[in-house]
Amino acid sequence: MRFVHSLLALLLTPIFVVATFNIEDHVSSDGVVYANDQMLDQILANKRDYTVALLLSTTNDRFGCHFCNILGPDYHIVASSWRKKNPDGNKLYFVFGEFEECTRSFQKLSLTSVPSFKIYLPNAVPRGVGSDHLTAEFKSTGNQVGALVGLLGQQGFHVEIVKPFPWERVFRASMTIIAVLIALVAFWDVFKRIITSRQPWIAFSVVTVLLFTAGQMFNITRGTPLLGQDNGKIVYFQSGFGNQLAIETQIIAILYAVLSFLTISLIAKVPRITNPKVQLGVAVALALSVYVGYSYFIAIYRVKYYGYPYGLLPVSI
Repeated sequence: MRFVHSLLALLLTPIFVVATFNIEDHVSSDGVVYANDQMLDQILANKRDYTVALLLSTTNDRFGCHFCNILGPDYHIVASSWRKKNPDGNKLYFVFGEFEECTRSFQKLSLTSVPSFKIYLPNAVPRGVGSDHLTAEFKSTGNQVGALVGLLGQQGFHVEIVKPFPWERVFRASMTIIAVLIALVAFWDVFKRIITSRQPWIAFSVVTVLLFTAGQMFNITRGTPLLGQDNGKIVYFQSGFGNQLAIETQIIAILYAVLSFLTISLIAKVPRITNPKVQLGVAVALALSVYVGYSYFIAIYRVKYYGYPYGLLPVSI
């Protein structure tokens, strides 16, 4: 008789374990239930009164799944946010199945790629992993938090995202500030000479003036591309004053700087040369350089303003 009782207890143990399975006991601190094949069977194959948001994916880099590394962290953000606002689960649980631990479940679902996100609604009749469920499709680029929130919102679960405190950013910023302060203390004399010197400020001011005179603010506000294309050919300048490329700004700024340097040298440096022949040669060379530079500048202007009638040298742009 004792043998019969023992045999019955042994046979009924799996049923008892399944019947008493409580998903709440398996929720981790980040709001996710990390499941294997056996746990997925217990969660999905029995009657339940809660919804399961199941992500079947992999965290192993050897599989080369780039989108897994995008969707996985966003899925955990949504799960963590839901758990923080709903400590008791509120009839929604997030379950994550790692490929290497859920191969049988992958086979039941006939999955040939990862990741796969599915929503299992509450059921009154035991079904199983391969039973009726909602399968979501994602765009393989960009942030997926909004897509996940939208899918769950369609089922009546409104997730309020709780962003974790950016400890990593605070740490990096603190380390940077400390490093800068140490450098300032250690090399204060050098920094003081640089800050109080006229040359660095002159160089900074000249570069800034040239860039913004050439149209850098237009590039910033419009987000202009670096280069253009015309019939497969690279274009550096676009016609019309409402059109501009980023490379155009850089070329114009450099041209301004070169012409300014040549003009200043012609005015300020040439008169100081004591040798008349050298002075004449340098003056002629600088004047010709200015002439060529302005010819190029006017050629650019004719591209911008089609029909401009004036020009110097026939420079091709």
